[in-house]
Amino acid sequence: MSTDSTTITTRTDRGSAVVTVVGDLDPYTALAFRMRLTALAAAVDGDVVCDLTAVTFFDSTSIGVLVGAVKATCARSQRRQLRVVACSDPVRKSLKVTGLDQVMPVHETLTAALDASASAPTPVKDTSP
Repeated sequence: MSTDSTTITTRTDRGSAVVTVVGDLDPYTALAFRMRLTALAAAVDGDVVCDLTAVTFFDSTSIGVLVGAVKATCARSQRRQLRVVACSDPVRKSLKVTGLDQVMPVHETLTAALDASASAPTPVKDTSP
């Protein structure tokens, strides 16, 4: 998915779903970002990793998307996590100010996030009605 200057791609790596965003995350791109994260949280059994390394703008709408993604990711299993790769200042500062860095693991690199995910316990599917 691409909107002018923002590109959102998805793939799987080592059992985790990876969403990579390049460009701005703002009200114009938040819906596409939310749709990708929600779909992945429902489709994969492993962790969901948001690679926000190349995000140049990150606003409160994006914070709301991440909060919803944490809930969706953990809804199927408490062992699953939304992991964020955030080394750019706009993203790191926003996560710290809002306290989201205390709610979800934040990693400096995609490799670190995938390594942490791979070493986590295997998720258990929620089979309750």
